[in-house]
Amino acid sequence: MKRLLLIAITFITVAAYAQTSRQITTIYRGDWYISGGLAFTSENRNINNIDRSPESKTFGYSISPKFGYFIIDNLAVGVGGSITHNDNENFNGANFTYNKEYNSYSVFAFIKKFFNLDKKLLFSLQGELRYSHITKKIENTQTFPSDYSITNNISDIYELGVRPGITFFLAKNIAFEASFGFLTYNIASTTSDNPYQHVISNNFDLDFNSENLVFGLAIFL
Repeated sequence: MKRLLLIAITFITVAAYAQTSRQITTIYRGDWYISGGLAFTSENRNINNIDRSPESKTFGYSISPKFGYFIIDNLAVGVGGSITHNDNENFNGANFTYNKEYNSYSVFAFIKKFFNLDKKLLFSLQGELRYSHITKKIENTQTFPSDYSITNNISDIYELGVRPGITFFLAKNIAFEASFGFLTYNIASTTSDNPYQHVISNNFDLDFNSENLVFGLAIFL
């Protein structure tokens, strides 16, 4: 509760500052907004010791385009989406392997309000209605004694939330963007096949994990 109160106070303070400061940067009604992020992850680990030689390989990428239109000055509405893929392989000597594959896609509609902070810097609040589909596959293989198992998880998630961020103009029509955290209410339906189970859950969450720390470039037309 204290953390939520602190976030709320921060938003109110920023909004009040923006309203009382001189309006330096204005994104005008009728402008278009194109934004996107592209990320790659690749890592290899090898730890040698007397008994075993654990090795881990990770590869992943994420693509997240977004398109908006300013219905009034400094207020945009639009749509966006994202595609994410991650592979993680773990080898424990010659006897055991653990592989995990993660895939997701999401689509969302948003409304985004910009507040002036400085000549080139704006604070933003983005409201979202989002749908995500996530699949996870986990494989375990053991050579001796011989054993193999595979588990598939499928999740469908519906979210309504608010995402804070900043926009810094590098040039007249080009800006760097960052968003940090997601205050959300979500409903999730998850099915697992080993053993079979189906779980429906709903949560109110303030999430600051790496998936909600997003950087990208934006073009204003």
